[in-house]
Amino acid sequence: MSKLNTLTIAIVTYRRSIHLIKCIESILKQKHLPKQIYIIDNDYQKSAKHVYKKYKQIKNLKYFCEPQKGISKARNLALKTCQTKYLSFIDDDCQLSSNWSQVVFDLLRQTNMTFFQGNTQTKSTNNKLITLQQKTYQEWINKPYSLDTKNLIINLKVIKKNNICFDPDLPIFEDVDFGLQIKKHHLKGKFIKDLTVKHQEISNLKVLIKKYYFRGKIKYVLNKKWNNFDNFKPNIISNLKNILKKPKDTLNVILHQSFNFGFLVAKLRNYTPNYNTITIVNNIDKSANGERCLKITNFLKTNGYQVELVNSQKIFEKEIKNKFNCLYQPIIYPLYRLLRHLYYQSHKKITPSSYIFYLELMVRGKIIKRYLQKKQTKLAIIQYPEDITVGLESSNFKIIFDLPTIYSEETKNHQIFKLENKIFKKNIPICFHWYSILNYAKKINLKPKNNFILNWGCNSQIKTSQYSSYPKIIHIGNLNSPWVNQKLLKRIQTKTPIDIYSYEKPNILYNIKMLGFLKNLSKLSQYQFGLITISKDQFRKNSFSAKHLTYFSYGLPVFCPEWRKDPLLAPATIYYNEDNFEKQFKKYSQKNLWVKKHQAAIKIAKKLDWKKTLIPLLNVIYKIENENHN
Repeated sequence: MSKLNTLTIAIVTYRRSIHLIKCIESILKQKHLPKQIYIIDNDYQKSAKHVYKKYKQIKNLKYFCEPQKGISKARNLALKTCQTKYLSFIDDDCQLSSNWSQVVFDLLRQTNMTFFQGNTQTKSTNNKLITLQQKTYQEWINKPYSLDTKNLIINLKVIKKNNICFDPDLPIFEDVDFGLQIKKHHLKGKFIKDLTVKHQEISNLKVLIKKYYFRGKIKYVLNKKWNNFDNFKPNIISNLKNILKKPKDTLNVILHQSFNFGFLVAKLRNYTPNYNTITIVNNIDKSANGERCLKITNFLKTNGYQVELVNSQKIFEKEIKNKFNCLYQPIIYPLYRLLRHLYYQSHKKITPSSYIFYLELMVRGKIIKRYLQKKQTKLAIIQYPEDITVGLESSNFKIIFDLPTIYSEETKNHQIFKLENKIFKKNIPICFHWYSILNYAKKINLKPKNNFILNWGCNSQIKTSQYSSYPKIIHIGNLNSPWVNQKLLKRIQTKTPIDIYSYEKPNILYNIKMLGFLKNLSKLSQYQFGLITISKDQFRKNSFSAKHLTYFSYGLPVFCPEWRKDPLLAPATIYYNEDNFEKQFKKYSQKNLWVKKHQAAIKIAKKLDWKKTLIPLLNVIYKIENENHN
């Protein structure tokens, strides 16, 4: 067995281990082995690494991970790392024909072209759909310079010299764009019929129609970029006439029509492929919800996504003054405006305030939904509970609800409970900010059909709290929320020295002394204990405080009321009630007990790092993307 010392084969893969193994096996069976075989894993969780370990005895097999989502980015990594003269791209769901390497061996000795485009065959010819789509795709790629990376060999030296690479803004047809760049530089290549791989095509008509529609949309983007390079014109009417002339071609026409409609819709909307753009909808403020919004934004950016932040409160306040909204909402909008006017004119003496709020949520949902549709949003993560009615009706964009609370429990509004119940029964992915809130939702018969846990996270700090024989307690966060037990907080402050920080002034009834807003959280390291006070209502007992983990991230043990016990946080938490706070404070001020709780806090903070807790969100996003592209 000889080696093709001038060739590297790169397999870009994403969570298809079984296909990847078959692909590698087909390479290893060749008469001539390439100098290097690259596994380019496009999964941030490195799901292909266990396949690499299976073949680790093969010295010329190399593993690389491109965590940023996008096949172009993965292919560009191969361009960057390859050391041989020629680089071959093979899809992970393809298998080389038995004579593939012999054909390549003969090619590379005889000629010095910029590229060699091989042929792709289906693994099965019994299914009419499979045969048909292979035929239509071959008609597409066999045009000069419309390359297909399922089976492609390029002269890397020439490619790098001309600064040619894959366009990261294209979710598909990035290889066609690659070929058009080669054509622009007047470089030459060959289509080799005998250079074949076998590929598994889709056999589900519904999935295939969606795929061809998406291809049509990206075809418009490609033609706009390259000034309609192939003079493509979608022809809906002639395709329909073909069905009457040749009924046997009905499937072929259906696929072409899907492609044509995709192209026309994209042209009508001047479509831009924001397939890796995620819109986060929130009322961005100084609260914990604002912090989570920014953490998720940074996390998604790190994993290759573009993120747009939308302040839904500002959009609502602006649009609610727009009288043209009555055209979009001819019944709800005028009724809401009328009741709202009467409510405030009567100095809030009339009673239907809960109904007004219900109507406000309905109007708000329609306004935010219309705004997102105008932006051509593909995926929106809704984080503000007042925007929940965005999911009430179907839309042309996908939604993930990342909810900080159960809003019907927050507002004690039965109509909102009905709304939540209706939305939760849909197949919209729904998560709450802590596992106990999701569990409580199920207890009160709010059972999300498609739910997942997305716990809060934190960033473990290098500079943490140190023990002091004169320990200090700190309380941070919003004071004017109904769930903050101000009466209990005042009682503790009267008997124990404590520093209280908040961005809102407390209720004057309790005369709580506070130090303003704590802008620099690193000051937490100067304290020895964090404090949480919480109301005793059933929902709050099953809820969660974001500041609990903020305290932990600086190594602070946390005082928490005993009516909210959480097994996940218990090792670093000190539980107290109205009568024993001073006793508990004195007890855990002892060095040995404090150090034990302090170390537990650091351990929990590392376990609940944002990079770990947000992984389920990526999994759900990937699932949605696969549904869209398949």
